[in-house]
Amino acid sequence: MERFIENAMYASRRLLAPIYFGLSLGLLALALKFFQTVFHILPVCSAWLRPI
Repeated sequence: MERFIENAMYASRRLLAPIYFGLSLGLLALALKFFQTVFHILPVCSAWLRPI
């Protein structure tokens, strides 16, 4: 029984690696889009803080 659990855990590690890689790429894409939006909104916010 112990050997079966060890083998199952070892096999699942190989199956989960592509899923984690895809999740990492998705997180990278979201972070990129977030910072693009921040840099797009930043001049607008600084215009609000500027005295007239």
